Amino acid sequence: EPAEIPIEGLSVKDGIPLINGLPVSNLSEGEKLDLCIDVAIQNPNGLNIILIDGVEKLATDLREKLYQKCKNKGLQFIAPRTTDDDTMTVVTL
Repeated sequence: EPAEIPIEGLSVKDGIPLINGLPVSNLSEGEKLDLCIDVAIQNPNGLNIILIDGVEKLATDLREKLYQKCKNKGLQFIAPRTTDDDTMTVVTL
């Protein structure tokens, strides 16, 4: 019996996950991060805290949109990113 997948557009064919019929590898970096958040929130018994790696690859507006999605879902998140600064800056949102 097939399992129901609670992520919109996600399917599995021959053991390969697909989004809207295409391999996940076809997604942009932002779309991949967005998908990871959708998957992470499916566990109702989880800690509701996630680590988001690679946010420096996103444009500022897309990064802020991703952060807002986490907030809207009630997720706490840590999103480290590299910069050219000599000092570490901690930002809380």
